[in-house]
Amino acid sequence: MDNILPKLDNTQTKDRIAKILRQEIISGRFKNGEQLTQEQIAQYLNTSRIPVREAFLILELEGFLSRLPNRHVLVVGPKIDLLKDIFELIASVEIQIIKILLNSKKDIRNILVADAKQFRQVLLTEIDNYFIKENYSRLLVGYPQYVWDNIEKKSSDEDLHNSLITSIQTHELKAIAKFVYKYYFSLADSLTKKLNRS
Repeated sequence: MDNILPKLDNTQTKDRIAKILRQEIISGRFKNGEQLTQEQIAQYLNTSRIPVREAFLILELEGFLSRLPNRHVLVVGPKIDLLKDIFELIASVEIQIIKILLNSKKDIRNILVADAKQFRQVLLTEIDNYFIKENYSRLLVGYPQYVWDNIEKKSSDEDLHNSLITSIQTHELKAIAKFVYKYYFSLADSLTKKLNRS
């Protein structure tokens, strides 16, 4: 394996390592089915094995790595035919969070004024259910975060966001679902196109 990863200093955390590895997996630099070891990644990142092990555990929980014996893991890279299913699941969770917030009679002004970039972070802040919050957060740091960080935003995304906000204001659940699904299918489409080009 070529030394393609950026060097880390010892102050970096397991989360930073997980983010770097996640990006490398989604981008295809680490191929689906490729074996990685803690020692190998620690050497490339110029860090100790312990935060790499912790990062591997995070990525295993997120579905990007599968554990093998002897501190080895197998890369579970993106499969284009499954991306729509993944984004549909994330959309379903987001729709449920919005429904919970609307049914809770909570003040939703923060949600209504959030721009497209802040919207999901505001949902995470507003939801009181820790289990849902943690799992939604894990879903967002994977494929959606990769698209947000690496693929140019479509002009239609802002229109979808504005339509979603209007639907939330009027509590139109069918319209909320429609716009959330459209948004995430747009992300899936953008990622699919990028992966097909590489």
